[in-house]
Amino acid sequence: MLLHLRILVDMLLSRGGRDDDIRLTELLPDFKSRLIEQLKITYGGPNDADSPYWNLNKRLAHPTKVRSSPYSYNYLTQPLLPIVLPLLNKVAEARRASESPQKPPS
Repeated sequence: MLLHLRILVDMLLSRGGRDDDIRLTELLPDFKSRLIEQLKITYGGPNDADSPYWNLNKRLAHPTKVRSSPYSYNYLTQPLLPIVLPLLNKVAEARRASESPQKPPS
């Protein structure tokens, strides 16, 4: 689940650096939500050793020396899931709206 969460957050934050990476900004260019900024702040970055970003990468995704210590991942999921789950619902709504045939104006 944690690897999927990591992948999902990277996609939602459009962080992929390769040409074939899936980015929300490409899937739904007009999508806007305050949850994106909230997720970006909560997820953190590579220089914040307390952030979910750093911990998922150092403790789970990459073979680093910090992996050997016991760690509870609840610390990572508890702040992220209340943002990610509603954001996924909003993305699903936006995708449905973008895929539904537009009615001509009457």
